[in-house]
Amino acid sequence: MIKRFLSRIRSGLRRLIKGKSSVTIGIYGSPNAGKTMLANRVCEDWDKEALGSVSDVPHETRRVQVRQQVVLRNGGRELAIDVMDTPGLATHASAMDLEIFYQMDPSEARARAKEATDGMLDAIRKLETLDGMILVIDSSTDPYQQVNTTLLAHVRARNLPVVIAANKIDLKEARPDRVVKAFHRFKVIPVSAKDHKNFEALYEAILDQFG
Repeated sequence: MIKRFLSRIRSGLRRLIKGKSSVTIGIYGSPNAGKTMLANRVCEDWDKEALGSVSDVPHETRRVQVRQQVVLRNGGRELAIDVMDTPGLATHASAMDLEIFYQMDPSEARARAKEATDGMLDAIRKLETLDGMILVIDSSTDPYQQVNTTLLAHVRARNLPVVIAANKIDLKEARPDRVVKAFHRFKVIPVSAKDHKNFEALYEAILDQFG
């Protein structure tokens, strides 16, 4: 309770200092964790229009995309947020992987990898502008392999409020309990962006943590 109260105070102070009527929420995570699909669900639910395109091919989102003034409402409360969808963060964007595993033309693969690298760098720079973060974790794979130390270091340094979306619970191999264990200090919400499942709980968490 005290932690939530302090988080609300910090969020309010950030908005006051920036002179903003909304909070900027960055959606971060590894490639193909489902960040853009989740961002699209939020925007479609509250702003009637998707934010970006999705694909099974890594690095479909290669630049930071923002939808401003998306107003969430739940339980008599409301919050205006700027939804920031970001490229998947990885140690590197491999053109060779795109060529071999996705049969992509070599020149197209190199261009995609270059754009993805530029987008990742921009996403890291944008960390300073955030009021809160939704970290999307693929619950069907090992969560410890998806932890980005740069993100966690920034979260700790700024005491940034975070909600963990344990995505892809629609898959039979999903283990959201592993995500809860790995991120036991954070609020973890199991969701399926694909099936639009458990988003009411996600919105409640967003209002609690970022409002």
